[in-house]
This record gives sequence, structure tokens and C-alpha cells, in this order.
Amino acid sequence: MILYVIQVHKNISQIVKLISMLDDGENKFLINVDPSSYSDIEGAEIFFPIPMRPRIHIRRGLPVTWGGFSQITAWLDAYRFALDEIDGWQFAIMMSGSCIPLVSQEIIKEHLLSESNRGLRVHCYKWGWKISSADFNTFNYHDWSNKNTSYVKDSIMGRVEADIEWSLVDLLQDHNNSPVFQAHRRGDVLCNDLFLEKKLVVRSLLPHEAARRAYLMSRFPVSGGWLWSTFRRDALQDIVDDDNLDEILELLSTFLCPDELFLPTLLNSSSRISEDEISYWNFYLNNGQPFDLASEDFDKILHSDAFFGRKLEYRENSNLVCRIEEKIEKKIHYKN
Repeated sequence: MILYVIQVHKNISQIVKLISMLDDGENKFLINVDPSSYSDIEGAEIFFPIPMRPRIHIRRGLPVTWGGFSQITAWLDAYRFALDEIDGWQFAIMMSGSCIPLVSQEIIKEHLLSESNRGLRVHCYKWGWKISSADFNTFNYHDWSNKNTSYVKDSIMGRVEADIEWSLVDLLQDHNNSPVFQAHRRGDVLCNDLFLEKKLVVRSLLPHEAARRAYLMSRFPVSGGWLWSTFRRDALQDIVDDDNLDEILELLSTFLCPDELFLPTLLNSSSRISEDEISYWNFYLNNGQPFDLASEDFDKILHSDAFFGRKLEYRENSNLVCRIEEKIEKKIHYKN
């Protein structure tokens, strides 16, 4: 019934454990692997029981940099593969390899079927806060002010590079004095991630690019939210076939952190999905933000109504994983 689309960068042993926790004898799995680690994960079907292997699909995905535009193209590529090459599933749930389920598959499926019966086809989290062309300050940049790294700038009109492997948002550590932030707030920054180098390149827009971006923003309301989402199969087909998709992708390629803008912007302007088919789902603990779970968080997990958590290093937190597995076996789920 469920196809779990899992973006993987490394650590095959954790992926095996994650899938074992997600499997109920029915679910299917698309392991979409960053090319940089594909050679380590290719053929990993041998780590799963033989009856389970036909339900597991491991493929070399597109290169991904965290928070960059390639994150969007990589997910769309995986979704198209799922629609064209994998049958027998009704819902697609997107997640990363560092996620962990917090409730049983029975609870998840019960919720999905209930929402589907009400006509809801897309489930998002924290979706839909609007960003106007005049005020880019609505980005919650202050939430990331404790991050650390450095960037190199030639000039405000030149190019700026940052190592996305650490954090794209580190560009904004001191946003009051950052030419990147100020230029972006004015709406005159074009940014693209370089796939293989895992770099972010930022430069000011050329006049024709600024005019094109202004035109696209006049057509599509740019909105922020989270990339982590669940789709009914027909809704996912509508997403990848949407008449506005190409122009929205063109627009979002000019933003910092475009992955947080993609789904809400597309859904707000979709030619195929209406707002009354979209639900807010408290799907992830801590609203889907990366949150390093540890043993001291178990009480929070136990009393949460979230279905998944991220992020977690399974080896370093094996005791927490065991306690979560016990919670799942008891089918504990708190509802607000």
C-alpha cells in the first residue's frame, strides 16, 4: 500500500534497520542513492530476507546537495521512477535515511486511508507561509544563527561559494552584515548548487534575469514550508504532470534553500490540485526540522502525535532505537 521513497547518502546498515522497522509485509521501498555513495549500496538487496527483495528497489539517483536546487530535481526524478517503474502502491511517503518511524504501520495506514476517504490527496507539514517579492525577511533566518562556517566573496556583484556539505544556511550566520543576505532580501540573487562539487554559487541577477524572475513571481505566489510530504498516487502523478511545474522550477532555482519553497509554491499554483485536497499532517516530530534525537528525547517521543522523527544515528543511539521499537510494538500513539 505504501511506497517509502528514501533519499540515501551513506550508511547502508542504518538503511537496512530503517526498512526493517517500516516493513509490514506489504510496503514497497525505493532507495534513491546519492551517486557519491552508490557503489557502497548497490546490490544491498542481499541484506534483506529473500521474500522481501522484490519489494525493494535500489537505484542511482541524481546528485544532491542539502538545501540546494538539486534536492528538488532529485526528488522529482525519484518520483517519476516510482510512477513509471513500480506498481502496486497507493501512497508515497518521502523521507531521508536518517528518519525513524515512531508508530506502527497499522496506525499510519489507518490515518492515510481515513484522510483519503475524505478526499485529501496531499499531506504536508507547516505548509504555506507566503513570501512577497518585497520582503524576503519572512525567511526564518534567525533560527539558523547558531551555525558555523565561512564563505568566500569576490564582491556583492561577483560570486559567492559555500560548502553545502556543512550547511547552506551558514551563509546567513551574520545576516545583518552579509552581502548575500542583503542582496537576497532585495530579490536580486541567483543561486545554483554545483552537483558534483556540492557547492552553492550565488551571484546577482543580470537585468534580463531580474525581469524574468519578477514576471514569474507575479504569476506564482512563492511560499515556504517543508519538503517532507506524503502523496496519494494520483496526486503525485498530478504533481509531476502539473502544467506550471517547469516555470515554478525556473523561479525557485533563483532562491536560497529552494527545497523549502518547492512544494508549497507548486501547490499554491497547481493547475491540478486544489487547496481542499491538501492536509496539514503533524507527520514529523519537531515539525520536520532536522533534530538530533537522543535517549533524553524519549519522553518527548512517547507523548508526541508525530509519526516519524529525524534525525537519528542508529548506531550511536541503539538504546533509543530499541525503546522506539518497543513503543511501535505496543502501538502507542498520542493524539492532540
